[in-house]
Parts: sequence; C-alpha cells; structure tokens
Amino acid sequence: MNEILKKLSTKPRQVKSPKTNLLVRFPNGRVFYNDVALETFEEVILYIGPEKIRRWEIDNDIRERIIYDHPENRAKRPIGNGKYMMSNTSTERKKKIMYCLSDGLKLNLEVEIINNEN
Repeated sequence: MNEILKKLSTKPRQVKSPKTNLLVRFPNGRVFYNDVALETFEEVILYIGPEKIRRWEIDNDIRERIIYDHPENRAKRPIGNGKYMMSNTSTERKKKIMYCLSDGLKLNLEVEIINNEN
C-alpha cells in the first residue's frame, strides 16, 4: 500500500494554463466580454449569425469547427436552432477564429486576450 501511495505522490502534477478571457469590439461600438472566453465566443458567433457564417465561402475546416448541425461528440455546445458550436479550443484558437471571421466577413473586429490574475 505504501508503494502505491509513493507512486501517486511522486507523479508530476499537470500545470493548468492561466485563465484568460476574450474581449471583442465591433466597429459600431458593441463590445463582448464575459467571465469565460467560451461565453464571449458564443455571443459573438450568435451576434454575427450562424447562418451567415455557414454561407460564407471559407475553408470548410474552419466553418465546420465553428457551427455544427449535429452533436457528434461532447465537445459541442448547443447554440439554438439545432446548431452547435465547438467548445474545446484554447482562447488563443478562439481569437484566431475571430480574426478569420473578421477578415472573411469584413467585420473589422478588434480581439484581445485578457489575462485573469486573481
């Protein structure tokens, strides 16, 4: 029993990334910022419009990572109207996707990652 406890106590601990959020500004002055980056990401996707994103001629890989029609795995979050959004990406990846959408849809978004230092 002591050997098992020794192994458990000497196992290296996984270090979590620091908590970060997204801040997204639209040229019309609308700002999106929540306590959790995923919530900000979701609100921006809904504000832009999932159907607009689906119709946009972009790299299919990016579009399919944003809006899904069927929840095929647990990493998808329902956003209404039978649509789902990916939920297992880093804040940095969400920022890159926001810039991709901004460029492709000519939205001129400003996107920042905010570090939460508690």
